[in-house]
Amino acid sequence: MPLLTWLDGLDSRQLARLQRALLAAAFLGSLAVALAGAGIKSAHDPRTFWFFGDTPLGTSRHLGVSRPLSLGGLLLLAAGWLGLGLCAWRRGTSRRTVLLFAALVALPLAVAPPLFSDDVFSYVAQGQLIRAGFDPYTHGWAALGQPGIGRTAADFWQSTPTPYSPGFLRLAQLVAWTSGGSAYAGGLVLRVVAVLALAACAALLLRLLAARPDQQVPALWLAIANPLVLTGAVSGAHIDVLIAVALLGALVLHRSGRGYLALGLVGVAGQVKVTALLAALALAADLALRERGRLHQLLVWARGGLVAAASFAGLSLVAGLGWGWLHALSVPGLADTSATPLDAASDLVARVSSTTRASNQNQAVNGAPGWVTTLGLLVGLAVCLALALRVRQLGPARAVGLSVLAVLLLGGAFWPWYLIVPLVLLAVAGERTDRLMGAALSLVLLFADGPGGLPNANTHTVAADVWYLGWYAGAVALLVVGRRWGRTGASPLTVRRRADPPGQLPGCLAVAGGER
Repeated sequence: MPLLTWLDGLDSRQLARLQRALLAAAFLGSLAVALAGAGIKSAHDPRTFWFFGDTPLGTSRHLGVSRPLSLGGLLLLAAGWLGLGLCAWRRGTSRRTVLLFAALVALPLAVAPPLFSDDVFSYVAQGQLIRAGFDPYTHGWAALGQPGIGRTAADFWQSTPTPYSPGFLRLAQLVAWTSGGSAYAGGLVLRVVAVLALAACAALLLRLLAARPDQQVPALWLAIANPLVLTGAVSGAHIDVLIAVALLGALVLHRSGRGYLALGLVGVAGQVKVTALLAALALAADLALRERGRLHQLLVWARGGLVAAASFAGLSLVAGLGWGWLHALSVPGLADTSATPLDAASDLVARVSSTTRASNQNQAVNGAPGWVTTLGLLVGLAVCLALALRVRQLGPARAVGLSVLAVLLLGGAFWPWYLIVPLVLLAVAGERTDRLMGAALSLVLLFADGPGGLPNANTHTVAADVWYLGWYAGAVALLVVGRRWGRTGASPLTVRRRADPPGQLPGCLAVAGGER
């Protein structure tokens, strides 16, 4: 390819200039997204804006500028990220360069209001519900009767109970108490928590890959410098990053021979979202398959599952919020989203068929029928079981990552930030096809929401369904190409040269010197 030939022909000075340009492009893209997104949110409803009031792009007459600026920023951000990955693959780059990329992208997002989702305000509202004596598993934030919370939290949660586990809700209660019930201050506290969790993910990734230093840069590129991860964790302060850091900690314990302690930590991860307990299936299977004898293996597998379940149940009892979360597990599927393949396909078929029948032309079509969602979840659980039985061949990180991804893709709801957990786990696994698939899905979901951080008001349209299905087909095509590529001995997204030694400037900042 001409591009690869040109890249391979660059000397060290030209390569350094290229990497600096990629860092600058990503920063400018993130800055454009932050400014335009803040402007669009301010124009949409000035009452819901961030700490610093209005913005020059926050009037309705500037929306014609803000929306293209936001889309252009996302394109520039994606181009910088892909360019950095290409440099890492063909010429090699340092860990510091990748982490500097992540920091530059995160900086504008950390200052701007939450973009692409207002869920962080809902977290604060749910904590405030507990402080006010309400049960968050039966009440939405409307029960508070506080206009300040109501203007910031997403309307979906107005009368909808929370689907989150008791442990996280106690954390949300603590945040609400610390912030004095202020949605903005509480959101800022949760953003700080999310950024610290993302930094911990980077440290744990490097520790897990200490024996494979050539895999560290690709892992950081996919899991930490990924624009989808940064918009979800830094801008949106989504709690999925807490699950990611807990599961990485469990993998560290599991690898060091403390398997049952790792399963206990999986129970802690389940205190954020119950779906995190899926990790126990593969980790317990890995312990069991080391033993001899089918009966003994089954006993060890069951014992491991009980450890994770006991950890989760014990923490739930300590939290003291009851077991109402069992009735709220279906809440995420109530939101209007066509981001899952099954949901998009069934919705597209329903819409196309309804337009061919006059009697159904005025009939509302919203998402997949209940039986499709149930079937998808059953298939997802079967895939998890199959992956757990192959954990010795796949490795624990890959088995858990693919399990989480399968349940998400086959479930009834899949928002862009849900991809944070499987991306982090698959980055540890280090498989080239997983990186290709993860990169493709990241690009799909990076552009899933409306420009400027306002989620699409009506995601269920024929165009949206076709958009998602087309990108999912492209991700599968990349996976097939990656497998064929692997058979020929190529190594996409794998560093070919050594990273900068300790104490040396990142390659993107070096302006002289020979080949590294």
